[in-house]
Amino acid sequence: MNNYDFKMTKLGRDGYILYNEEERDIKIYWEASGVLKYNIIFSTLNLKKWSDTPGIEINIEKQLEILHRLRKWLKENKIKSNIEPPKKIIVTDQHCHWKNCKDNKIEGSAFCLKHFDFNLLVQ
Repeated sequence: MNNYDFKMTKLGRDGYILYNEEERDIKIYWEASGVLKYNIIFSTLNLKKWSDTPGIEINIEKQLEILHRLRKWLKENKIKSNIEPPKKIIVTDQHCHWKNCKDNKIEGSAFCLKHFDFNLLVQ
């Protein structure tokens, strides 16, 4: 049994996805996409603080967990978004642009797969 859930709210061409976990919430803002590739787009994902208890910061590992749960929920609901990593991961021979990262970046991105996810989150 999951101890979390998602609920999507539409406000015209934008809205929120409400992530709820153990009586805490995060509002994740989205906008309708103008291209066929995506249904919705996220500019950045601010998963740093709970919406209902903003004084409590969420560590990066938990933020990544929420990001992965969000991706899974979007996929299950057949909602295409811009937060998915490439379907086919091709590692290039060029280094990731993340500071001090020695891994090679993935094709179509400036980052390695790990930092592709980090780059989506508000730092």
